[in-house]
Amino acid sequence: MTPPLLHLEQARCSVAGATVLDNVTLCTTGDRVGLSGKTLGLRALLTGEATLISGQAMVLGQSLSEARKNCLFGCAVALSHVPKKWTIRRVLELAAQIGGRSVTDAASRAAFAADEIGEAALLTRRWSTAAPIERALAALALGVVTDPPMLFVSPPFGVLSSDHCERYGAALTRAAQDRKLLLEIARSPEDSSEQSWVKSLTSISYVFDGRDTGSGEPLRPGQARYILRVVGNAMEVGAALQRVAARTWPIHAPSDWTRGRCAFLVDVDRDANGVADTGALLDVCIQSALPILELLPV
Repeated sequence: MTPPLLHLEQARCSVAGATVLDNVTLCTTGDRVGLSGKTLGLRALLTGEATLISGQAMVLGQSLSEARKNCLFGCAVALSHVPKKWTIRRVLELAAQIGGRSVTDAASRAAFAADEIGEAALLTRRWSTAAPIERALAALALGVVTDPPMLFVSPPFGVLSSDHCERYGAALTRAAQDRKLLLEIARSPEDSSEQSWVKSLTSISYVFDGRDTGSGEPLRPGQARYILRVVGNAMEVGAALQRVAARTWPIHAPSDWTRGRCAFLVDVDRDANGVADTGALLDVCIQSALPILELLPV
């Protein structure tokens, strides 16, 4: 059985003393997974910016530290601080060396990474003067420079023009080919080219406020997704929701367990005008005497 791409068990981590994940339990399903909701803590944990204080964090069945040491995953995340004179080639070479490659091998790894995403001309560009599309592409090259079996990608949603979105999408497809994929969805993709970046995903895992997490299949066309919190038994609530909702998934919400509450991801159909039909959902909760605490779009 293939281990989950990412598995957290009561994980608590911080950045510069500030807690970014607070006892979060999360287990992804599938080989091409989107991460959505409060993703800052997950990104910081994977990139090494955050320190794991307690709990467990596993990547492909190994502890996060071992997975990083063994180059089981690469992080395609844009860098914020790079010396002005450094070329993208120099950044990639240094990343390869940090990943355990020799100086000689690092040079060939940099060339491999740029070629892997179909952007060999990137190598001569300086990071400090590179355009947004070039930095986004360089981040992809960073993710594959050690040729890992899994890639974590934080795409530049809402940053690139349509033409540049298509260029980035082509590079992303190449980078993720034959690799397992964790893709951060920090905001809803609006451009059609941005939407193509998430088409290959088989599931999406969410981190909500507090310690609540949930996973479900990608949203289908013509539907809208909500988080629903109600007072009641999870099994009974789930059975009631299935009568009217297109699809439902329970949310791991430990903060609710001691208070007789539960939470679900709920997909509902949109009408001919594109408006989500939540009426039947509300009606079944009322008829089943399930007090609604919260109904919010995801």
